[in-house]
Amino acid sequence: MLADSFLKSLPVPLCAVNAGNIESMGIVMYLAAGERIAAPHSRFLIHPMTWHFSQRAVDHSRLREYLSSLNNDLDRYARIYDLETAHAERKLDIIHCLSTEEKVIPAYDSLAYGIAHRLEQVVFAEDAVHLSVGSEG
Repeated sequence: MLADSFLKSLPVPLCAVNAGNIESMGIVMYLAAGERIAAPHSRFLIHPMTWHFSQRAVDHSRLREYLSSLNNDLDRYARIYDLETAHAERKLDIIHCLSTEEKVIPAYDSLAYGIAHRLEQVVFAEDAVHLSVGSEG
């Protein structure tokens, strides 16, 4: 959720576009934008939070720490979601989605949930440059 704070601190207007799928913590980053557009056939996926263990053995103290961190992340995500969608016509039980049962939200429903501000088919300019992040194999 550091990305949310970072994006909001930028001294420029932000526009986020969902041209396909936005899932998980990507939704928090999408919500940081002042203008949020969703392509008509895009979707959003909110699912229960998980923790991946790298150790083979975990003691009680470490397990409590992981649980505390996971609960804190859930609370922060829910606060950001509720703040950014406060004026939505339809309220989502975000805690339920993050802890119990996933929710797939099609673009047309994202407006009512306050996630997207408008639907618009994205058309990229012919000379648009595509950047990708990652290592080349």
